[in-house]
Amino acid sequence: MLCVAASTSDPDRPASLTDWSDAGSVTKIAAPGVWIYSTYLAGQYNYMSGTSASTATAAGVGALISSLGEAGGNLTEVLLKSKTAGIPNNFNLTDVGEIDALGAVEISR
Repeated sequence: MLCVAASTSDPDRPASLTDWSDAGSVTKIAAPGVWIYSTYLAGQYNYMSGTSASTATAAGVGALISSLGEAGGNLTEVLLKSKTAGIPNNFNLTDVGEIDALGAVEISR
């Protein structure tokens, strides 16, 4: 199991954990969870924020590296090895990094 926190996704600023994300000592990775453009009702699209977007991103990267042959616990290991360095947060967590899809693919090759 992998606990995924929500990070900001403003391209003009460095990523940080959102204040409303549920993060604790078991949280080691974050994924964008603010202003995510996604599907909405009746075939429409809309912006959303939440850890539901973050976990979907992490699951997608997991599926990507699974297609390269990673499986089981190796998926988590690759995601954690490829994350960025610690990102700023108000939870005093020093080892939470943002997910890095390209880094995960490079490790899995």
